[in-house]
Amino acid sequence: MSVAEDMRKVLQDFLAPELRSVHARLDAMDEKLEAHAKVTEARFQEVLVRIDATNGRIDNQLENLPRPRQARGAPGNPPDSLNPKLEDPQVYPITSTDPAGAHF
Repeated sequence: MSVAEDMRKVLQDFLAPELRSVHARLDAMDEKLEAHAKVTEARFQEVLVRIDATNGRIDNQLENLPRPRQARGAPGNPPDSLNPKLEDPQVYPITSTDPAGAHF
């Protein structure tokens, strides 16, 4: 026999069973991962259904809230009573007449 044939026979005798066992373990791990993915997907769908239900309840509650009446102001602008700048204007005294040294 030649060295090449001896090497081939040793490799077949040793590697073939090892490769089969590694292949079997990888297949088992793959099946476990697929089962886990199915369970995770089902749980994710349940969470999405709960989120949609919660959003629906919140939308209904928001629609049923009484709308505040705006006393003054354009739509989208707060009335003057809600604008703190108009209620309590603050006046800062000028401490210097020099424009470079004025502190406001």
